[in-house]
Amino acid sequence: MLRRNVAQRTTCIAAITTLLFVLSGCITINTGGSSSGGEGSGLGGSCPDGSFSNKEITGGQVSNLVFDGSWDVNFKVGDEQKIVVSGTVPEDAIKANISDTTLTLQSRCSQRSTADVTVKSISGIKVNNSASAEASSGSADEIAVDVDNGSGLKMDKVEAKKATVKVDNGSTADFAATDATVTMNNGSSGSAVVSGTLDVDMDNGSNLTYTGGAKIGTQNLKNGSNLNPG
Repeated sequence: MLRRNVAQRTTCIAAITTLLFVLSGCITINTGGSSSGGEGSGLGGSCPDGSFSNKEITGGQVSNLVFDGSWDVNFKVGDEQKIVVSGTVPEDAIKANISDTTLTLQSRCSQRSTADVTVKSISGIKVNNSASAEASSGSADEIAVDVDNGSGLKMDKVEAKKATVKVDNGSTADFAATDATVTMNNGSSGSAVVSGTLDVDMDNGSNLTYTGGAKIGTQNLKNGSNLNPG
């Protein structure tokens, strides 16, 4: 009976320890490959004091970008891949890794971390949970863009041949493409430079301004949404 009670207490202690670790929201940084850290349970909470600077993230050739949480990212499409991150939180409070062709920068801290990202090509970008990203130069063939949960993306200096753009939940996106298909919802807004065909599906008070001489194809505007020439 004594051995059974000891085993039960040990199991309970291990379970409580695991639960406390999960609730702490810690995310592992990895500067040289894939990370094994969890995604954390909170969003926007204050993390303990700490710092890391000029940490280079290495791995395979990146073409998909995921920025999630309190990140301010400057990125471009260039001749050589280079990814450097800095922040004012402990390293184990964020996730920064490359898996296959995807770069993921993730944070659950209210303090902002920063990144300078250069990739040789880009086919997808997701900006989520109050992240901010701005591109300085580059081009793309086809690109999928997803901006959500109060995030902001400025990539009108990266011209794509074809862009599929989704902007949701009070987010903003500025982009450029020859042809674009745009879905906007829940008070989102943005601007588009489109020279070919622009298809839009907009709902719940969203607003898009376009320039570039676009021909409007499919147009579905609902619940106070607006599409306006610039």
